[in-house]
Amino acid sequence: MALRYAIATGNWSNAAIWNGGTLPTSADDVYSNNFTVTIDTPINVLSLRNRAGSPAVAGGGFVIASAVTVTVTGVSTGIMGGSGSCVTFSGISGVTATINTSRIEGPDANSSQTINHTGAGTLTISCTTYAPSGAATNRYTILFNSIGVLNYSGATISGNFATPSFVVSGIGTLNLVATINGGSNVSGIDINAAATLNITGDLNGGGNSGRGLNITASCIVNITGTVKASTGGPAILINSGNPQVNVTGNVLPDTAAAWNAINCQSVASYVRIIGTLSASTGAPAINSTSTTAINLFTGPFVSATTGILPFTCLRMHYIITSNSYYEFRNSSTNGALPPATPAPATRLVSPDTIVDSPIPANVRQGVSYALGTFTGTLKVPAPGSVALGVPTDNTVGTAVLTPAAVWDYATASITDPNSIGARVKNTSTVDTTGSQLAALLNS
Repeated sequence: MALRYAIATGNWSNAAIWNGGTLPTSADDVYSNNFTVTIDTPINVLSLRNRAGSPAVAGGGFVIASAVTVTVTGVSTGIMGGSGSCVTFSGISGVTATINTSRIEGPDANSSQTINHTGAGTLTISCTTYAPSGAATNRYTILFNSIGVLNYSGATISGNFATPSFVVSGIGTLNLVATINGGSNVSGIDINAAATLNITGDLNGGGNSGRGLNITASCIVNITGTVKASTGGPAILINSGNPQVNVTGNVLPDTAAAWNAINCQSVASYVRIIGTLSASTGAPAINSTSTTAINLFTGPFVSATTGILPFTCLRMHYIITSNSYYEFRNSSTNGALPPATPAPATRLVSPDTIVDSPIPANVRQGVSYALGTFTGTLKVPAPGSVALGVPTDNTVGTAVLTPAAVWDYATASITDPNSIGARVKNTSTVDTTGSQLAALLNS
Protein backbone atom coordinates (compact mmCIF):
# COMPACT_ATOMS: atom_id res chain seq x y z
CA MET A 1 0.00 0.00 0.00
CA ALA A 2 1.38 3.39 -1.04
CA LEU A 3 0.33 7.00 -0.64
CA ARG A 4 -0.05 8.60 -4.07
CA TYR A 5 -0.95 12.21 -4.79
CA ALA A 6 -1.36 14.59 -7.68
CA ILE A 7 1.35 17.17 -8.35
CA ALA A 8 -0.62 19.05 -11.01
CA THR A 9 -4.12 19.49 -12.39
CA GLY A 10 -4.92 17.22 -15.32
CA ASN A 11 -6.25 13.88 -16.52
CA TRP A 12 -5.83 10.76 -14.42
CA SER A 13 -4.31 8.92 -17.40
CA ASN A 14 -1.42 11.41 -17.60
CA ALA A 15 1.41 9.88 -15.56
CA ALA A 16 3.14 13.25 -15.39
CA ILE A 17 0.56 14.65 -12.90
CA TRP A 18 1.40 12.00 -10.26
CA ASN A 19 4.22 11.84 -7.80
CA GLY A 20 6.72 9.25 -8.95
CA GLY A 21 5.62 9.68 -12.58
CA THR A 22 3.46 6.53 -12.71
CA LEU A 23 -0.30 5.93 -12.52
CA PRO A 24 -1.84 4.87 -9.20
CA THR A 25 -2.70 1.18 -8.81
CA SER A 26 -5.19 -0.95 -6.86
CA ALA A 27 -2.77 -0.96 -3.90
CA ASP A 28 -2.70 2.85 -3.54
CA ASP A 29 -4.42 5.47 -1.41
CA VAL A 30 -4.82 8.45 -3.72
CA TYR A 31 -4.98 12.14 -2.67
CA SER A 32 -5.95 15.07 -4.87
CA ASN A 33 -3.45 17.28 -2.98
CA ASN A 34 -5.38 20.50 -3.75
CA PHE A 35 -5.37 19.79 -7.51
CA THR A 36 -8.25 18.83 -9.81
CA VAL A 37 -7.87 15.39 -11.36
CA THR A 38 -10.26 14.39 -14.15
CA ILE A 39 -10.89 10.65 -14.16
CA ASP A 40 -10.84 9.91 -17.88
CA THR A 41 -10.21 6.16 -17.67
CA PRO A 42 -11.48 3.26 -15.54
CA ILE A 43 -9.61 3.13 -12.22
CA ASN A 44 -9.20 0.71 -9.32
CA VAL A 45 -7.63 2.03 -6.08
CA LEU A 46 -7.80 1.56 -2.32
CA SER A 47 -9.08 5.06 -1.56
CA LEU A 48 -9.81 8.50 -2.99
CA ARG A 49 -9.33 11.50 -0.69
CA ASN A 50 -9.19 15.27 -0.84
CA ARG A 51 -8.11 15.38 2.80
CA ALA A 52 -4.65 16.15 4.03
CA GLY A 53 -2.22 13.26 4.27
CA SER A 54 1.42 14.13 4.64
CA PRO A 55 2.90 15.24 2.38
CA ALA A 56 -0.42 15.82 0.56
CA VAL A 57 -2.50 18.83 1.57
CA ALA A 58 -6.27 19.19 1.75
CA GLY A 59 -8.40 20.48 -1.11
CA GLY A 60 -8.88 19.86 -4.79
CA GLY A 61 -10.80 16.80 -5.89
CA PHE A 62 -11.63 14.28 -8.58
CA VAL A 63 -13.98 14.96 -11.51
CA ILE A 64 -15.93 12.38 -13.54
CA ALA A 65 -17.19 13.75 -16.84
CA SER A 66 -17.22 10.66 -19.07
CA ALA A 67 -18.55 7.10 -19.02
CA VAL A 68 -16.00 5.50 -16.72
CA THR A 69 -16.09 2.99 -13.87
CA VAL A 70 -14.45 3.95 -10.59
CA THR A 71 -13.65 1.10 -8.20
CA VAL A 72 -12.55 1.89 -4.64
CA THR A 73 -11.89 -1.13 -2.44
CA GLY A 74 -10.43 0.02 0.90
CA VAL A 75 -12.63 -1.48 3.60
CA SER A 76 -11.89 1.14 6.23
CA THR A 77 -11.20 3.99 3.82
CA GLY A 78 -13.05 4.08 0.48
CA ILE A 79 -14.00 7.56 -0.70
CA MET A 80 -13.17 10.04 2.07
CA GLY A 81 -14.30 13.65 1.81
CA GLY A 82 -12.13 16.56 2.83
CA SER A 83 -12.36 20.25 1.89
CA GLY A 84 -14.68 21.01 -1.05
CA SER A 85 -16.00 18.18 -3.24
CA CYS A 86 -14.01 14.98 -3.17
CA VAL A 87 -15.68 13.42 -6.25
CA THR A 88 -17.74 15.55 -8.63
CA PHE A 89 -19.82 14.00 -11.42
CA SER A 90 -20.34 16.55 -14.20
CA GLY A 91 -21.27 14.26 -17.09
CA ILE A 92 -23.68 15.70 -19.66
CA SER A 93 -26.99 14.13 -20.64
CA GLY A 94 -26.43 10.66 -22.07
CA VAL A 95 -23.25 10.03 -20.10
CA THR A 96 -23.41 7.18 -17.57
CA ALA A 97 -20.66 6.63 -15.02
CA THR A 98 -20.35 4.06 -12.22
CA ILE A 99 -18.80 4.18 -8.76
CA ASN A 100 -18.32 0.86 -6.94
CA THR A 101 -17.01 1.58 -3.47
CA SER A 102 -16.53 -0.26 -0.21
CA ARG A 103 -17.19 2.93 1.77
CA ILE A 104 -18.30 6.55 1.48
CA GLU A 105 -17.26 8.73 4.40
CA GLY A 106 -18.53 12.24 5.00
CA PRO A 107 -16.13 15.21 4.67
CA ASP A 108 -14.03 16.50 7.52
CA ALA A 109 -14.39 20.19 6.58
CA ASN A 110 -17.38 22.53 6.72
CA SER A 111 -19.31 23.40 3.55
CA SER A 112 -17.97 20.27 1.82
CA GLN A 113 -19.27 17.14 0.11
CA THR A 114 -17.79 13.71 -0.43
CA ILE A 115 -19.76 13.08 -3.66
CA ASN A 116 -21.31 15.95 -5.61
CA HIS A 117 -23.61 15.14 -8.56
CA THR A 118 -23.83 18.31 -10.66
CA GLY A 119 -24.15 16.88 -14.16
CA ALA A 120 -27.12 16.12 -16.42
CA GLY A 121 -26.03 12.52 -16.96
CA THR A 122 -26.50 9.35 -14.88
CA LEU A 123 -24.30 8.37 -11.96
CA THR A 124 -24.69 4.88 -10.46
CA ILE A 125 -23.25 4.27 -7.00
CA SER A 126 -22.93 0.86 -5.36
CA CYS A 127 -21.81 1.29 -1.76
CA THR A 128 -21.08 -1.19 1.03
CA THR A 129 -20.66 1.22 3.97
CA TYR A 130 -22.12 4.73 4.31
CA ALA A 131 -20.44 6.82 7.02
CA PRO A 132 -21.83 10.35 7.44
CA SER A 133 -19.74 13.13 8.94
CA GLY A 134 -19.98 14.10 12.59
CA ALA A 135 -21.07 17.35 14.19
CA ALA A 136 -20.35 20.02 11.61
CA THR A 137 -21.80 22.74 9.39
CA ASN A 138 -23.01 21.82 5.88
CA ARG A 139 -21.03 18.61 5.64
CA TYR A 140 -22.83 16.35 3.15
CA THR A 141 -21.79 12.82 2.35
CA ILE A 142 -23.76 13.04 -0.92
CA LEU A 143 -25.03 16.23 -2.56
CA PHE A 144 -27.42 15.87 -5.50
CA ASN A 145 -27.49 19.21 -7.30
CA SER A 146 -28.49 17.93 -10.71
CA ILE A 147 -31.11 17.62 -13.44
CA GLY A 148 -29.75 14.17 -14.19
CA VAL A 149 -30.13 10.76 -12.52
CA LEU A 150 -28.55 9.24 -9.43
CA ASN A 151 -28.87 5.50 -8.83
CA TYR A 152 -27.78 4.44 -5.36
CA SER A 153 -27.85 0.95 -3.84
CA GLY A 154 -26.35 -0.86 -0.92
CA ALA A 155 -25.53 0.60 2.47
CA THR A 156 -28.03 2.23 4.80
CA ILE A 157 -28.25 6.01 4.37
CA SER A 158 -28.13 7.57 7.82
CA GLY A 159 -28.17 11.05 9.21
CA ASN A 160 -25.73 12.16 11.85
CA PHE A 161 -25.23 15.25 14.00
CA ALA A 162 -25.72 18.86 12.91
CA THR A 163 -26.56 18.62 9.17
CA PRO A 164 -28.17 16.06 6.87
CA SER A 165 -25.77 13.56 5.35
CA PHE A 166 -27.62 13.44 2.01
CA VAL A 167 -29.05 16.62 0.45
CA VAL A 168 -31.22 16.92 -2.65
CA SER A 169 -30.94 20.39 -4.20
CA GLY A 170 -31.49 19.47 -7.85
CA ILE A 171 -34.64 18.67 -9.83
CA GLY A 172 -33.47 15.40 -11.34
CA THR A 173 -34.38 11.80 -10.44
CA LEU A 174 -32.98 9.65 -7.65
CA ASN A 175 -33.48 5.88 -7.50
CA LEU A 176 -32.44 4.70 -4.06
CA VAL A 177 -32.38 1.04 -3.01
CA ALA A 178 -31.47 1.22 0.67
CA THR A 179 -32.78 1.62 4.20
CA ILE A 180 -32.91 5.29 5.22
CA ASN A 181 -32.54 6.37 8.85
CA GLY A 182 -32.74 9.76 10.48
CA GLY A 183 -29.94 10.97 12.71
CA SER A 184 -29.87 12.86 15.98
CA ASN A 185 -31.88 16.03 15.39
CA VAL A 186 -31.17 15.74 11.66
CA SER A 187 -32.61 14.00 8.61
CA GLY A 188 -31.21 11.11 6.69
CA ILE A 189 -32.14 12.90 3.46
CA ASP A 190 -33.00 16.58 3.18
CA ILE A 191 -35.11 17.44 0.11
CA ASN A 192 -35.25 21.12 -0.80
CA ALA A 193 -35.88 20.96 -4.57
CA ALA A 194 -38.57 19.61 -6.90
CA ALA A 195 -36.80 16.31 -7.51
CA THR A 196 -38.31 12.84 -7.95
CA LEU A 197 -37.20 10.22 -5.44
CA ASN A 198 -37.97 6.53 -5.90
CA ILE A 199 -37.08 4.73 -2.69
CA THR A 200 -37.08 0.95 -2.32
CA GLY A 201 -36.42 0.12 1.30
CA ASP A 202 -37.59 0.94 4.80
CA LEU A 203 -37.68 4.53 6.04
CA ASN A 204 -37.12 5.23 9.74
CA GLY A 205 -37.03 8.19 12.08
CA GLY A 206 -33.98 9.26 14.04
CA GLY A 207 -33.20 10.45 17.54
CA ASN A 208 -33.80 13.77 19.23
CA SER A 209 -36.44 14.84 16.66
CA GLY A 210 -34.42 13.37 13.79
CA ARG A 211 -36.34 12.23 10.70
CA GLY A 212 -35.70 9.92 7.78
CA LEU A 213 -36.89 12.45 5.17
CA ASN A 214 -37.19 16.18 5.69
CA ILE A 215 -39.25 17.73 2.88
CA THR A 216 -39.32 21.47 2.16
CA ALA A 217 -40.10 21.48 -1.57
CA SER A 218 -42.70 20.39 -4.13
CA CYS A 219 -41.00 17.09 -4.84
CA ILE A 220 -42.37 13.65 -5.69
CA VAL A 221 -41.41 10.80 -3.36
CA ASN A 222 -42.36 7.19 -4.12
CA ILE A 223 -41.61 4.71 -1.32
CA THR A 224 -41.89 0.93 -1.42
CA GLY A 225 -41.24 -0.31 2.09
CA THR A 226 -42.22 0.21 5.71
CA VAL A 227 -42.38 3.79 6.99
CA LYS A 228 -41.81 3.87 10.75
CA ALA A 229 -41.14 6.51 13.39
CA SER A 230 -38.41 5.95 15.95
CA THR A 231 -38.35 6.74 19.66
CA GLY A 232 -36.82 10.08 18.71
CA GLY A 233 -38.55 11.35 15.59
CA PRO A 234 -40.83 10.81 12.57
CA ALA A 235 -39.90 8.91 9.44
CA ILE A 236 -41.16 11.76 7.22
CA LEU A 237 -41.53 15.41 8.16
CA ILE A 238 -43.28 17.61 5.58
CA ASN A 239 -42.39 21.17 6.47
CA SER A 240 -43.23 23.19 3.36
CA GLY A 241 -43.83 23.01 -0.37
CA ASN A 242 -46.58 20.97 -2.03
CA PRO A 243 -44.97 17.53 -2.19
CA GLN A 244 -46.48 14.25 -3.39
CA VAL A 245 -45.65 11.29 -1.18
CA ASN A 246 -46.75 7.84 -2.36
CA VAL A 247 -46.19 4.91 0.02
CA THR A 248 -46.68 1.25 -0.81
CA GLY A 249 -46.18 -0.42 2.54
CA ASN A 250 -47.19 -0.20 6.18
CA VAL A 251 -47.00 3.07 8.12
CA LEU A 252 -46.22 2.74 11.82
CA PRO A 253 -45.73 5.30 14.62
CA ASP A 254 -43.23 4.86 17.39
CA THR A 255 -44.39 2.38 20.01
CA ALA A 256 -43.03 4.21 23.04
CA ALA A 257 -43.27 7.96 22.35
CA ALA A 258 -45.67 10.35 20.64
CA TRP A 259 -44.04 10.36 17.20
CA ASN A 260 -46.05 9.92 14.03
CA ALA A 261 -44.50 8.06 11.15
CA ILE A 262 -45.59 10.91 8.84
CA ASN A 263 -46.04 14.42 10.16
CA CYS A 264 -47.47 16.97 7.75
CA GLN A 265 -47.44 20.62 8.75
CA SER A 266 -49.96 23.11 7.35
CA VAL A 267 -49.10 22.67 3.68
CA ALA A 268 -51.01 21.45 0.63
CA SER A 269 -49.31 18.08 0.50
CA TYR A 270 -50.56 14.94 -1.26
CA VAL A 271 -50.05 11.71 0.69
CA ARG A 272 -51.18 8.37 -0.72
CA ILE A 273 -50.71 5.21 1.34
CA ILE A 274 -51.39 1.71 0.03
CA GLY A 275 -50.96 -0.31 3.19
CA THR A 276 -51.84 -0.66 6.85
CA LEU A 277 -51.97 2.42 9.10
CA SER A 278 -51.50 1.44 12.74
CA ALA A 279 -51.65 3.53 15.88
CA SER A 280 -49.40 2.98 18.87
CA THR A 281 -50.25 3.70 22.47
CA GLY A 282 -48.54 7.05 21.97
CA ALA A 283 -49.44 8.32 18.48
CA PRO A 284 -51.34 7.84 15.21
CA ALA A 285 -49.46 6.67 12.14
CA ILE A 286 -49.96 10.00 10.36
CA ASN A 287 -50.82 13.49 11.48
CA SER A 288 -51.94 16.15 8.99
CA THR A 289 -53.02 19.57 10.26
CA SER A 290 -53.64 21.13 6.86
CA THR A 291 -57.09 21.91 5.51
CA THR A 292 -55.70 21.87 1.96
CA ALA A 293 -53.76 18.60 2.19
CA ILE A 294 -55.03 15.56 0.29
CA ASN A 295 -54.66 12.26 2.14
CA LEU A 296 -55.67 9.03 0.40
CA PHE A 297 -55.55 5.72 2.29
CA THR A 298 -56.55 2.13 1.58
CA GLY A 299 -56.19 0.78 5.09
CA PRO A 300 -56.52 -1.48 6.96
CA PHE A 301 -56.76 1.02 9.82
CA VAL A 302 -55.77 -0.37 13.21
CA SER A 303 -56.38 1.52 16.46
CA ALA A 304 -54.14 1.10 19.49
CA THR A 305 -55.19 -0.91 22.52
CA THR A 306 -55.71 2.41 24.28
CA GLY A 307 -58.13 3.55 21.58
CA ILE A 308 -55.79 5.98 19.79
CA LEU A 309 -56.87 6.22 16.17
CA PRO A 310 -54.47 5.32 13.33
CA PHE A 311 -54.68 8.74 11.68
CA THR A 312 -55.48 12.32 12.66
CA CYS A 313 -56.10 14.24 9.46
CA LEU A 314 -58.38 17.17 8.80
CA ARG A 315 -59.02 15.70 5.35
CA MET A 316 -59.03 12.02 4.42
CA HIS A 317 -60.15 10.10 1.33
CA TYR A 318 -60.77 6.36 1.22
CA ILE A 319 -59.34 4.12 -1.52
CA ILE A 320 -61.46 0.96 -1.43
CA THR A 321 -59.72 -2.42 -1.66
CA SER A 322 -60.71 -5.98 -0.77
CA ASN A 323 -58.56 -5.78 2.37
CA SER A 324 -59.90 -2.53 3.81
CA TYR A 325 -61.30 -2.44 7.31
CA TYR A 326 -61.23 -0.23 10.39
CA GLU A 327 -60.29 -1.80 13.70
CA PHE A 328 -61.64 -0.01 16.76
CA ARG A 329 -61.58 -1.08 20.39
CA ASN A 330 -64.87 -2.69 21.42
CA SER A 331 -65.90 -1.30 24.80
CA SER A 332 -69.48 -2.56 24.78
CA THR A 333 -68.58 -4.87 27.67
CA ASN A 334 -65.69 -2.85 29.04
CA GLY A 335 -66.61 0.79 29.22
CA ALA A 336 -64.56 1.95 32.19
CA LEU A 337 -62.51 5.13 31.77
CA PRO A 338 -59.86 4.03 31.35
CA PRO A 339 -60.66 0.33 30.94
CA ALA A 340 -59.11 -1.88 33.55
CA THR A 341 -57.85 -4.04 30.69
CA PRO A 342 -57.60 -3.22 26.99
CA ALA A 343 -60.89 -3.61 25.21
CA PRO A 344 -61.01 -6.28 22.50
CA ALA A 345 -60.63 -5.31 18.87
CA THR A 346 -63.64 -5.03 16.60
CA ARG A 347 -63.34 -4.62 12.85
CA LEU A 348 -65.85 -2.56 10.93
CA VAL A 349 -66.09 -3.70 7.33
CA SER A 350 -68.15 -2.02 4.62
CA PRO A 351 -69.67 -4.27 1.94
CA ASP A 352 -68.21 -1.81 -0.55
CA THR A 353 -64.77 -3.03 0.45
CA ILE A 354 -65.50 -6.74 0.05
CA VAL A 355 -65.23 -7.36 -3.65
CA ASP A 356 -65.99 -11.08 -3.26
CA SER A 357 -69.14 -10.62 -1.12
CA PRO A 358 -71.94 -12.90 -2.44
CA ILE A 359 -74.93 -11.39 -4.21
CA PRO A 360 -78.34 -11.72 -2.48
CA ALA A 361 -79.50 -14.38 -5.00
CA ASN A 362 -76.77 -16.69 -3.65
CA VAL A 363 -77.68 -16.25 0.05
CA ARG A 364 -80.56 -18.06 1.81
CA GLN A 365 -83.80 -16.12 1.74
CA GLY A 366 -84.27 -13.84 4.73
CA VAL A 367 -80.65 -13.97 5.94
CA SER A 368 -79.24 -10.49 6.63
CA TYR A 369 -75.50 -10.05 6.03
CA ALA A 370 -72.78 -7.45 5.37
CA LEU A 371 -73.80 -5.52 8.48
CA GLY A 372 -77.45 -5.55 7.45
CA THR A 373 -76.84 -4.02 4.04
CA PHE A 374 -77.98 -7.08 2.10
CA THR A 375 -80.72 -9.74 2.58
CA GLY A 376 -80.60 -13.08 0.84
CA THR A 377 -83.28 -14.10 -1.68
CA LEU A 378 -82.30 -17.71 -2.48
CA LYS A 379 -85.12 -20.17 -1.69
CA VAL A 380 -83.75 -23.49 -0.44
CA PRO A 381 -86.17 -26.52 -0.46
CA ALA A 382 -86.61 -28.28 2.86
CA PRO A 383 -85.26 -31.86 3.02
CA GLY A 384 -88.80 -33.22 3.35
CA SER A 385 -89.68 -31.76 -0.03
CA VAL A 386 -86.72 -33.30 -1.85
CA ALA A 387 -86.39 -36.92 -2.99
CA LEU A 388 -84.48 -39.22 -0.68
CA GLY A 389 -80.73 -38.84 -1.05
CA VAL A 390 -80.82 -35.84 -3.38
CA PRO A 391 -78.56 -33.01 -2.08
CA THR A 392 -80.29 -29.93 -0.75
CA ASP A 393 -78.78 -27.14 1.37
CA ASN A 394 -76.15 -28.81 3.59
CA THR A 395 -77.96 -32.20 3.72
CA VAL A 396 -79.99 -34.49 1.47
CA GLY A 397 -83.68 -34.94 0.78
CA THR A 398 -85.85 -37.28 2.92
CA ALA A 399 -89.04 -37.59 0.80
CA VAL A 400 -90.02 -41.23 -0.14
CA LEU A 401 -92.74 -42.19 -2.73
CA THR A 402 -94.51 -45.53 -1.76
CA PRO A 403 -97.34 -47.56 -3.44
CA ALA A 404 -99.54 -46.94 -0.42
CA ALA A 405 -99.07 -43.21 -0.79
CA VAL A 406 -100.11 -43.39 -4.44
CA TRP A 407 -103.23 -45.49 -3.61
CA ASP A 408 -104.18 -43.28 -0.68
CA TYR A 409 -103.98 -40.18 -2.85
CA ALA A 410 -106.12 -41.73 -5.60
CA THR A 411 -108.84 -42.92 -3.28
CA ALA A 412 -108.80 -39.75 -1.25
CA SER A 413 -109.70 -37.75 -4.35
CA ILE A 414 -112.27 -40.17 -5.87
CA THR A 415 -115.01 -37.54 -5.96
CA ASP A 416 -112.92 -34.76 -7.45
CA PRO A 417 -113.89 -34.06 -11.07
CA ASN A 418 -111.41 -35.42 -13.62
CA SER A 419 -109.33 -36.99 -10.87
CA ILE A 420 -107.80 -40.42 -11.21
CA GLY A 421 -110.24 -41.76 -8.68
CA ALA A 422 -113.26 -40.43 -10.60
CA ARG A 423 -111.92 -41.87 -13.83
CA VAL A 424 -111.35 -45.31 -12.25
CA LYS A 425 -114.93 -45.26 -10.90
CA ASN A 426 -116.37 -44.84 -14.38
CA THR A 427 -114.10 -47.37 -16.11
CA SER A 428 -115.94 -50.20 -17.95
CA THR A 429 -115.90 -53.72 -16.45
CA VAL A 430 -117.37 -57.07 -17.54
CA ASP A 431 -120.38 -56.57 -15.28
CA THR A 432 -121.13 -53.05 -16.37
CA THR A 433 -120.76 -53.92 -20.07
CA GLY A 434 -123.09 -57.00 -19.71
CA SER A 435 -125.72 -54.96 -17.96
CA GLN A 436 -125.62 -52.36 -20.71
CA LEU A 437 -126.09 -55.04 -23.43
CA ALA A 438 -128.98 -56.71 -21.58
CA ALA A 439 -130.73 -53.39 -21.19
CA LEU A 440 -130.47 -52.73 -24.94
CA LEU A 441 -131.84 -56.22 -25.95
CA ASN A 442 -134.86 -56.02 -23.67
CA SER A 443 -135.85 -52.54 -24.74
